[in-house]
Amino acid sequence: MRKTESQKIALCGVLGALSVVLLLVGAALQIGTYAAPMLAAFLLIPVLDEYGPKYALLLYATVSVLSVLLVPELELAFFYVFVIGYYPVLRQQLARIKSTLLRWVIKFAVFNGATVLVYLLLFALLGPAILDVEAYDIVCHFCNACSYFERK
Repeated sequence: MRKTESQKIALCGVLGALSVVLLLVGAALQIGTYAAPMLAAFLLIPVLDEYGPKYALLLYATVSVLSVLLVPELELAFFYVFVIGYYPVLRQQLARIKSTLLRWVIKFAVFNGATVLVYLLLFALLGPAILDVEAYDIVCHFCNACSYFERK
């Protein structure tokens, strides 16, 4: 059966709304910081399979903007936007690489780099409130030590 444009838009709209609801529920329950973005990212898979990466990335971008605007927990929203949300499309693109080791290295680099980026952004936006007291003390001591050695 041929897919019409209105069917594509309807499916993307429903899955996008469900993704945002999952992210909101994850923020409300305070246990979904990592689980809710993963479940929301899984909802990209039917769009990716049926309509391709163009529609999947458009859905990802839409859910990303809505999650940053609507979800009260910024860590959860950023985790979806920078780390997990695009994974189904990335996985499909990485499947083309023949070398398993190279695929693992790329995945490792992308997700670790994205996770570091998320926490650097959170630290820049929210300050030390994002870190617990012990981790904040470690960061402060490290920064003080670095500035001490830079002066010499």
